[in-house]
Amino acid sequence: MQITEEKKFNKKEVVSLLSSSKRRLISPAIILVVGVALSSLAMHLVDRSVESDQRNEFDKSVTSLMMRIQSGFAKQEQVVANLQGLYDAKLQVVRDVFE
Repeated sequence: MQITEEKKFNKKEVVSLLSSSKRRLISPAIILVVGVALSSLAMHLVDRSVESDQRNEFDKSVTSLMMRIQSGFAKQEQVVANLQGLYDAKLQVVRDVFE
């Protein structure tokens, strides 16, 4: 013989159970929203940092390239100036001077 016991809830108990159930659901929801917001913020900050690092690296590369090109031009200008001086100094320039 089984005895089953039925419990009857009054209105206050039902409201209390429902409100505590809602509180249990609200807390994880708030944690989820805060977690997603913090993750989004962290992602945005990391993206900006990576972009800034890439921009700095690009600027360094461009500066280095420009300096090498300018150095090459300066050397060529020096060669032209030296040849100009050679022609100005000698009336007759022959091939043996360049060898």
